[in-house]
Amino acid sequence: LKAQQVGATKLGKNILEERCGRLTGGIAKISICGTSDAGNREVKDRIEDAICATRGAVKHGILPGGGKVLLNLSVMASCSEIQTVREVLANAFREPLLVLLRNCGLNNMEIEEIIVRLIENPNEVYDALKQTFGNPIELGIIDSAPAVTESLRSAISIASLLGTLGGIVVYKRDD
Repeated sequence: LKAQQVGATKLGKNILEERCGRLTGGIAKISICGTSDAGNREVKDRIEDAICATRGAVKHGILPGGGKVLLNLSVMASCSEIQTVREVLANAFREPLLVLLRNCGLNNMEIEEIIVRLIENPNEVYDALKQTFGNPIELGIIDSAPAVTESLRSAISIASLLGTLGGIVVYKRDD
């Protein structure tokens, strides 16, 4: 098809490019350039993750991003009648959002204000980059539903494995 594009007319080139795109299963060609092989691999992995998340979002839908879904799950878990769910899962669901907000340089009081506002306003998310609240679609803060599902599945799997161990060795985190 590429060889045929060389001598084809403009209309013919467009048709051949479209056929070539359909055969390769894509609509774009992404060139990856980095400063080293490791940098190229990292960029390639990030691009593949983004493509998979986009495909999953198109096929299965999107969710509000920025930890909003996990915060909602935390609120539901804190209302559970099961003690383990209240004490363990409620805190575990909230932790990714707390880490995100701490990484933005916010103090505990500011973090608590943000969490309270997010709980009170179910249709809002927090844009950590611009430090504003708003609609997830308008702000572009969305997650792929399968990506969120898979991350929860992986976290539960790891927690289950750690729960079956007799003990684990951990080191205190550096400040």
